[in-house]
Amino acid sequence: MKGHADSIAKKYIVPSEGTLDVALMFVPSENVYCEMLNTLDGRGIQIDEYCRSKKIIAVSPNTLYAHLCVIAMGLQGMQIEENAKRLLANLNGVQKNLGAFAEVFEKLGTHLKNAQQSYSEADRRFEKAQSTLANVLEGGSPAPSLEGEQIPLIPAARGAGK
Repeated sequence: MKGHADSIAKKYIVPSEGTLDVALMFVPSENVYCEMLNTLDGRGIQIDEYCRSKKIIAVSPNTLYAHLCVIAMGLQGMQIEENAKRLLANLNGVQKNLGAFAEVFEKLGTHLKNAQQSYSEADRRFEKAQSTLANVLEGGSPAPSLEGEQIPLIPAARGAGK
């Protein structure tokens, strides 16, 4: 049994080649499996303990399925972990892109706010210029200009040419 365990460890446990770091040794008889669990070698070490020290798990017909299920769950867990790592990396990329977008969006908002303020100021001045022009054309006195600026007389009314 020990020789067979050594042979399995040498042939099938090669992590550098992508194998698992553990192997199963199938014992085809429940009686032999039970005897192996209860037998000591010449140095007083149980055969099963020796196998485990070599990363070999002895399995019987009754325990093989359970061991395979545990290994499959472990592999699925590893795959879920890899998927979670990829998802986290993608989410970090999205977060970085959203940060860059937020900067551009904030700058756009500032420009729109400035444009709206400029439009409001221009509209106020245009209204004042129209009112001054209307007063002059009606023979009245011109309204005072804004902030000491002269307002040019514009013959076209706002919205003309539409």
